[in-house]
Amino acid sequence: MNRLCRSRRNGITLTEVLVVIAILSFLTLMLMLLGPRNREPARSVQCDNNLMQLGLGMGYYTQATDHLPSIPLLPTTLAEDTTSSPIGALLASLSISGFSDLEREKSPYVAGRTTARTLGPIRGLICPSDSYAFDDPEGSPQLSYRAVTGDTPEGHGGAFEPGKIVTLAAVEAGDGLSYTACFTERLVGFSLGAQPYAGNYHLTDGPLIGPKCPEPGTEPESVDAGKNWSLVDWTNTLINHAAPPNASRSCITKDGKSALMSSSSGHLGVVHHLMLDGSARRTNVTIDLKLWKALASFQDGP
Repeated sequence: MNRLCRSRRNGITLTEVLVVIAILSFLTLMLMLLGPRNREPARSVQCDNNLMQLGLGMGYYTQATDHLPSIPLLPTTLAEDTTSSPIGALLASLSISGFSDLEREKSPYVAGRTTARTLGPIRGLICPSDSYAFDDPEGSPQLSYRAVTGDTPEGHGGAFEPGKIVTLAAVEAGDGLSYTACFTERLVGFSLGAQPYAGNYHLTDGPLIGPKCPEPGTEPESVDAGKNWSLVDWTNTLINHAAPPNASRSCITKDGKSALMSSSSGHLGVVHHLMLDGSARRTNVTIDLKLWKALASFQDGP
């Protein structure tokens, strides 16, 4: 009788072990299959946080100056200068090295002091869903968040319109801070060979009329987009809402004056952008173009 009980106990124990192993194997398989999907919400939250930290930097800057960082008319003759781009101006004037944990700073701005930032990668300027941006072995100063110039190929009407100094009072008198985007997400350029990629662009003679780029010529796609946060141009730091998000093709005129640089992202069906009130928003890529353009401009007409 005792032997039978021991045998049953041993048999039950073995069965339990096999059941536990089977359950763990099943759960591991499910986690492997669902892992990428589960990670995307976390990446999306981090992207929002990156934008809000950038918004805090904008807040500190505008509290002291009452205007947004200004950029020159395009094309600019400025050489690589870490203080000339919108990102560079914020870093230099606030005397900060990046846009992480700015909520812990009481006010990093020091009136009258501008410190050049060493050119290099900056934590918080790359969206974690932009998978190709992390494949650069040289650690170039890339960025996922571009300054919104306006709703036309020339960049008229927005927070960072070339050649203008935009004040918060002017924005508030127009559409208002909470209805005007100042930074919008765009994928960093990457070479996929002959396959087109939403982070790349074509050069064109122009002019650019309408929301679609002309058919590309024989020149290959340019893959250097978003590689340098210090340069003031359509290739690296500027964007407009003249084309819908995730447009099939982006383009820049060869004279550097205008572009159809479409917002794009690695998120599922949305792009992220920062409003001038400091809030991070998500917009469906199927948004009506008229509404998309309205987010980029706080005034009517050029």
